[in-house]
Amino acid sequence: MTATENGLTSLGEQLSVSALLPKGRDNVTYLAAHGALPIGTGGMTAKIDASHYRGNPKNNPGLPSYVQRTVINDRIGGSLSYPLMLSNTRSLTGTMTAYASHDEDRFNNTITGAAIGLRTQVRVLQLQADYAQAQMGQVRKASINVAKAFDILGAGKAGDSNIPGTTTVNPASITFVRTGASVSQSNEWPFGIGTSIAATAQYSPDTLPTSEQISFGAQRFAQGYQPGETSGDSGWGASFEINRAVALGLTYLRTLTPYVSFDMARVYLHAGTLQPNRLSSVAIGFRLSDAKYYSLDLSLAKALGDAPIESASRSPRINATFSYQLN
Repeated sequence: MTATENGLTSLGEQLSVSALLPKGRDNVTYLAAHGALPIGTGGMTAKIDASHYRGNPKNNPGLPSYVQRTVINDRIGGSLSYPLMLSNTRSLTGTMTAYASHDEDRFNNTITGAAIGLRTQVRVLQLQADYAQAQMGQVRKASINVAKAFDILGAGKAGDSNIPGTTTVNPASITFVRTGASVSQSNEWPFGIGTSIAATAQYSPDTLPTSEQISFGAQRFAQGYQPGETSGDSGWGASFEINRAVALGLTYLRTLTPYVSFDMARVYLHAGTLQPNRLSSVAIGFRLSDAKYYSLDLSLAKALGDAPIESASRSPRINATFSYQLN
């Protein structure tokens, strides 16, 4: 669920807050805040982002059910973006981002009280380029990024345990390099038919902290699975959708857009093999909007790839996304 405010003051600011509801299988608490402010008249924009995640993932291959896992991530960062190319139909924007992230990954035996944990503090600089092209009946977008972590300003990693004689080693790199890219294209065809394709990928030669891994689930290239169903150091995802927008013309219900979609994703770890790691699903759903304030997306999806952790029979699941713009 997301609420957004755009330019209520003369500063031209944009503010948004997001939360994940309900908590779901993994008992997830996720909160995020975003702010953006134009600087000058040349198109430069300053942004600040902060987020908090806490969950108890059930996807823990090789661990018995009485071992509870807790994952925590806190992140804050700032960025500057500038339009390198800007016209009525095309834009190319460069962005430099610096952020600090705190990760914890803890395992607790609920019977004996034995516990081990991994803690990672990373300091990252990322460069990104975003391209967009719009023409009659078609919109294309592409993005590429490169990130490098540095062992500075309190960066570090540690492992701890209350088990006598046990040494816990944290395998995550705090000087990692990762690259990523994404592309999408939407088309409008005769008779109101629309199509959309999208793909994303990430590669890293290093073992990444949990928060730096690429993850898939629900609306992120795996609608038949829980949010964050699986993640890896490297991976890719792709989706295809066909839809048809219907104009309803009502004051609070302008458009209804039924759709059918198919998606798939793969993830890879340097340390072992994760299950599930081959996701694919099919979904049928619809979007409702008043074309001004709100948008609601509801879908019924079924997993076709590896069975979800919470449903060995691949039972259908319902996805819902709601966003509201305050102005």
